[in-house]
Amino acid sequence: MSRRRTSPQIILEILETTKQGKRKTRIMGICNLSFTQVNGYLDILNKAGWIKETEGIWQTTEKGLEVCDVCLKCKAIFSQ
Repeated sequence: MSRRRTSPQIILEILETTKQGKRKTRIMGICNLSFTQVNGYLDILNKAGWIKETEGIWQTTEKGLEVCDVCLKCKAIFSQ
C-alpha cells in the first residue's frame, strides 16, 4: 500500500532536485508531479525566494539551500 507524500516532502524533493539546476519537465519527471502540481509548487517556492528561474532553468537559491539543509537535519533526527 503506497502512502501519499506531504507537501513538505514534495518541497524538499524539489529543492534537492534543483540544486544543480533543472528544466521544469525534468523536475516533473524526477519528482513525479503533474504539470499543474509542478507549476503550483514552483510558484510557491519562487515567491518564498527558495528557487529562481533563469532562461527556463530552475535552481535552488542560497536561502533554499539553507532550508533544505535544515529539513534534512530534522528528517535525520526524526528517523532515528
